[in-house]
Amino acid sequence: MAEELARRMGPFKVKFVGDTYKNFVEGLKTDKYDLVMNDMTPTEIRRKQVDFSIPYGVEVFRIFVRKDNSDITSKTTLAGKRVGVSTGSSNESWAREHLTESDIRGYDNGALIFNDIANGRIDAVIISHFGGMKYAHAKGIPVKEVGEPLTYQLAAAALPKGQEALKAEVNKVLESMLSVGTVERISNQFVGKDYKMLDSIAAAKQELAAEGK
Repeated sequence: MAEELARRMGPFKVKFVGDTYKNFVEGLKTDKYDLVMNDMTPTEIRRKQVDFSIPYGVEVFRIFVRKDNSDITSKTTLAGKRVGVSTGSSNESWAREHLTESDIRGYDNGALIFNDIANGRIDAVIISHFGGMKYAHAKGIPVKEVGEPLTYQLAAAALPKGQEALKAEVNKVLESMLSVGTVERISNQFVGKDYKMLDSIAAAKQELAAEGK
């Protein structure tokens, strides 16, 4: 997505900078990055610190457990369980707000969460569907999704405050990518051919509207 955005805007060459999730907002505020495209949800707290583009994607958050786990089947069965989340992410804030009877454990690295679920140090992971499947396949960890989707969270590009010209250009290009099917094509290529990104974006917006946000 970032490479396609840069190609249409410039063309520019993208320089990717690896970092932990909790550092993204601070990195934008200190000019470490020009743009963050890592499925960041434009939450109210983040909007006070950085700006966001229009949504280009969505995270469908699910519960992942080991395949041999039969105790956890839904949100209600997470009470008293050790639940791993990515530190500083919207899945962490959602879990701490909605899973008050669970032992929420933050990790700076998503791969470490899945190492710990494989080793039995935690009982479950809250993460997006395709984020979870990516780690599971990369590490060969026997995990499965259980229960219904917990929540939908929109993903947008994050920018430093005050970069109005950059934000306008990013939005213009993303609107084009959404309307001509580029976003859907990229999501089909990297998430799965049956994945309907635009339908999921619409579902996320509907959930937000129902919550009055």
